[in-house]
Amino acid sequence: MPGVIERVPLLDRVIQPNDSLSFDVDVSGARYVNVSVGVSEDVELQCTLYFGWSTINGVLYRPLQTDTVGPSSVLLTSVPVHGPLLRVDIENQGSREQIVDFATIYAIREAP
Repeated sequence: MPGVIERVPLLDRVIQPNDSLSFDVDVSGARYVNVSVGVSEDVELQCTLYFGWSTINGVLYRPLQTDTVGPSSVLLTSVPVHGPLLRVDIENQGSREQIVDFATIYAIREAP
């Protein structure tokens, strides 16, 4: 029976200059995953999506896509699932701290 994967792992989190934050989501059984990241102002944030198979001993992840949050201050992307685990990494490449207003993961799990 299909199910919904919906996570809002970040709300109003501060990222210091040259620092990053990341989170993992189990997306097994989904074909596509939608990721949205929003910030308060035009910033220098880079968001990379990784898929992998294990969270043990350093994680086996491969990068799939890297985007920069642009003038709209929102990054929206939809990608096919390439493994049961998704890691979203948000990096502050600017010279001042930045606030991530939200990061949302949404997918339809088609298999248990």
